Amino acid sequence: MVPVTIDGKEEMVPLSELRNGFSGSKAISKRFTDFDKEKKNFIKEKAEITGQIEKSKAFYTELEKKLDSENPYDALEYLVEKSGKSAYDFKYNKLLPAMMDEVVAMLQLDEAGRDAYLAKKENEYLKKGRESEQQNKQREQSVQELRARVDAMREASGVSEDEYVQAHNELAEMGHKDFKPENVIAYVENLRVIDKSIELIKSIDESKLANSEIVRTVAETMKNHPDISAEEIASELRAHWGLPLNDANKVGVKVEDKRSQPKKTIRGFESFDDFLT
Repeated sequence: MVPVTIDGKEEMVPLSELRNGFSGSKAISKRFTDFDKEKKNFIKEKAEITGQIEKSKAFYTELEKKLDSENPYDALEYLVEKSGKSAYDFKYNKLLPAMMDEVVAMLQLDEAGRDAYLAKKENEYLKKGRESEQQNKQREQSVQELRARVDAMREASGVSEDEYVQAHNELAEMGHKDFKPENVIAYVENLRVIDKSIELIKSIDESKLANSEIVRTVAETMKNHPDISAEEIASELRAHWGLPLNDANKVGVKVEDKRSQPKKTIRGFESFDDFLT
């Protein structure tokens, strides 16, 4: 027991209670310290984002003002300077030479000819805008149709959206260019077969996993002969490796959900081309 002053009054408190109270206070103090750091970081990041937003607003406000000015080149000059390029080089070495022929041609026209020329250009602009809008609609429709097709194929194959996206990204990392839904789904199905092969071999003799040809052979057998059970394959492997057969009929292949687990390095034994049919 040790004397402690509480609210101006001395009391005897067990040393263990003081120790526990100190540990708790220290933990609480650490939480507040961590929270204070996170709060400061948040405030700093918020200030940076707010500053970027304000700069963007000021940029577009100034640009809009220059677009409404009597000299339309003011806006172009503003954009060029903001991009870090030379406004002089842009105007005299690029813009004027590019427009010179058109300006000379217009100066040679009478008023009616210029009106007709400008009307033609306006119609071309409007037509291009309509074509662009139509193309956007067609692209959007194509994307929706592809999404519906992918969803239908995923559901038919029992492939989740997360599995599909992960498979797509893995194929991209391996340098593949053809991302047809059937190829991505085939890749997912082949990974599942490899996982089953790994689980089966592991249940018999884990040391055999170091041999990629064994993993390949078992995976191809499972894929090409779905009517052969895991128990039958296990019995053949045990016999081939000279292992006791008394536990062969106890073999069960448990396929776990791989989405939340890290990738097995064993998958590196096979490439998509080895399994794609």
